[in-house]
Amino acid sequence: MQLPQFFYAFGICSLLLIIACSNSGSSFADKQESAVALENLPPPPAEDASRPESGEAAAEPNNPYATRQVVSAVSTAQVAPISPKIIKTADISYQVDNYRQACIHIANTVANMGGRVATERETRSAHSLNNQFVIRIDPSRFDSLVERLVEPAIYIQHKRINSEDITEQFVDLEARLTTRRAVEERYIAILKQAKTIKEILDVEEQLRQIREDIDAAEGKLRYLKARIGESTINLTIYEELPYQRMPEQSFFGRLAKAFAEGWHGLLEIILGLVSAWSFLLMLALAVWLLRRWWKKRQSARPNTNTAAPSERNHS
Repeated sequence: MQLPQFFYAFGICSLLLIIACSNSGSSFADKQESAVALENLPPPPAEDASRPESGEAAAEPNNPYATRQVVSAVSTAQVAPISPKIIKTADISYQVDNYRQACIHIANTVANMGGRVATERETRSAHSLNNQFVIRIDPSRFDSLVERLVEPAIYIQHKRINSEDITEQFVDLEARLTTRRAVEERYIAILKQAKTIKEILDVEEQLRQIREDIDAAEGKLRYLKARIGESTINLTIYEELPYQRMPEQSFFGRLAKAFAEGWHGLLEIILGLVSAWSFLLMLALAVWLLRRWWKKRQSARPNTNTAAPSERNHS
């Protein structure tokens, strides 16, 4: 290579290198200026309720923060508030001075407040007259009904109010039921795509188990809804009575009772013997065989009393 050509190539390379360095320097300078400008911006103003939304701020041409704001639409799922699921029960027992009037008051009060008496059990002893009520009422009227039911009381033996919160159990059961129904729909879709008999039988078995779980969950859910929809009041009232001895029976009454009991006893014995006829038959057969064996044994024995005199005469 000749010397003038070498200097010519070296000059071109040097010129290209100088141009590249100048461009990179200007780019670095621009970046530094941008960073300094951002750092010198005043701090953002405090949030105020009257401040426009982000979309409005971005639309303002003179807003220095318009280029730094990111407008994003965030969709939040609106979760419906869960109403508490409460089972209310009451257990009340008190004494009254007039049993009949108290029963009438209870029946009228329950009917007027839209409740119902599920069960009623009346008992009488030697010193008291009792009645046990099981009352169902709408939960919204539970407290008012309890206050009115204790009006006839002259002495409250006990009064217990219980509120059982089953919200968590109820929500969990509903969620499980929703999941099982979704699984059921998935299995139905798979069943439509099954081609072989084995695939169909396997999917149907899984469907059977899922549907059993769904039926059990639905039954429990209905039971909980019924308990939530109606509150229960277990009410016991009683009236103290003067002690009264039970009337004694006369002699002829006791004699007739003894004769009837003896007759029933005789019938029981006869029935027992009839029911044991097989055992009695075997017992009679055993006795007959034993007596027959004994007679044969006695007849086979030599008679020592008759043989003795003949032997003496011979001597």
